[in-house]
Parts: sequence; structure tokens; C-alpha cells
Amino acid sequence: MGYLDFYRWVCYNNEEYVRRFSPKKDLITLNTAIILSGGVGTRMGTACPKQYLMVREQPVIAYCLDIFEKHSQIDKIVVVAGDEWQPFIQEWIDKKGITKFFDFPPAGRTRQHSIFNGLEVSAKCTPDEGVVIIHDAARPLVSEETVIEVKRSALLYGAAAC
Repeated sequence: MGYLDFYRWVCYNNEEYVRRFSPKKDLITLNTAIILSGGVGTRMGTACPKQYLMVREQPVIAYCLDIFEKHSQIDKIVVVAGDEWQPFIQEWIDKKGITKFFDFPPAGRTRQHSIFNGLEVSAKCTPDEGVVIIHDAARPLVSEETVIEVKRSALLYGAAAC
């Protein structure tokens, strides 16, 4: 095992080591979740995009907001959404007491444009060394462990996906 492999193993298995000795230790506490909510749901064929459909008396996006609000390693939440949906989302942010919400960048023409808009806004609340996690609002079942693993992999390798 080479030095770099050993370092990655230690970081992967010991977050306290990363916190104390990593040159990127600031990444531990400065993390932003970008929730992409600009999709229109054409493949589903409904009048309402799936992230705004009601499931058990709340929209799907509310479950995503809850997950990132409660996650100890997420500091800010940015929601990329069309102008027409922002008041609806804001209503749920207020209703659920979401305190980590930062801003609404506009949805882009494509998913890539929406990500770009989200990254531009997240740059205002996340340092250059910070970890940004991008998540689709229509997928509400992300686990706390998945968020931790993606963040940890981004720390080790510079980027991560799941």
C-alpha cells in the first residue's frame, strides 16, 4: 500500500483524522446541498411535475428538504426551481421550519444549466474548498449514509456521484 492509498484509507475510516490533519479540513463543516427542482416531468405524463406531487399530505420535495435540514453535515440548502414554483416551495420551507435554506436560483433550459445556476448561488455560501452535493427533488429517499459517503468520496477524490 502506497502513501496515498494509506492516506485515503485512514481518511475513509477516520473522519477525526481528516478533521485534524487534512489540508482540506474546512470541507468537514462547510457543505451545501443543491436540490434540483426544475424538471417538468414530461416522461411521467402528469400535469404536475413529480417533485410537487403530494405524498402523505406533503409534496415530494418536502421530503428532500427534511433530509438535508436534519443532516448534521449539511450547512446550507439551495433549491433550483422555476419562478412559478418558488412560492409553493417557500410555503413548505416556512411550514416545515427549514432553517438551512439559502436561495432560489432559477431553473435552466437543461439540467446542466440548472446545475450551473445552483453552483453560482452556492458559491456565495460555500467556500472554494467546500463540498456541494447535488440532488434531484424527485428522489426523496436519499439516506443519511448516502450523503455521508458522497461527501467523503468528494473529499478523497475531488468529486463523487451515486
